Amino acid sequence: MVGTFTPDRADPYAEGSAIVDALPSGLGRLETTEGAGHCPRDQFPDLQVSMDRAR
Repeated sequence: MVGTFTPDRADPYAEGSAIVDALPSGLGRLETTEGAGHCPRDQFPDLQVSMDRAR
């Protein structure tokens, strides 16, 4: 889970994609959270829980 508003990252989506791509196939997926910052799990905990349950 990566926030789309992360001022300390040039391209949060690209960084998240690189992490998921480095994992074994099928182990991870990238979810973006519009308007969230560096720690979207803290800003939108309900969204994190719903994504965890959807796995």
